[in-house]
Amino acid sequence: MTQNYPNVKFLGLDQFVKLWLAVQAAKTPPNLACSISSGNFEVAWPSNYTGLSVLQTQTNSLTGTWHTIPESAYTNAMTFPLDSADPAVFYRFAMPP
Repeated sequence: MTQNYPNVKFLGLDQFVKLWLAVQAAKTPPNLACSISSGNFEVAWPSNYTGLSVLQTQTNSLTGTWHTIPESAYTNAMTFPLDSADPAVFYRFAMPP
């Protein structure tokens, strides 16, 4: 997978759910802190990106439509429960052009 998508990093496998994080190229990409803990996927980024960037998500592939997580514009950390019903969940950090 990472050979075809160089900006995608495998985060881990928990409860049979594959999590990937895709970082969209930005003018100055932030350092992201990611972890899997207690059945949750947690991601955080520097507070100076709050309001200037959003997390986007989609399931099952990197070629479909990305959906913005509106709440991510107002914070610098998000927690998502792992759901074994979704075999692959993708997240990316996006900044407006």
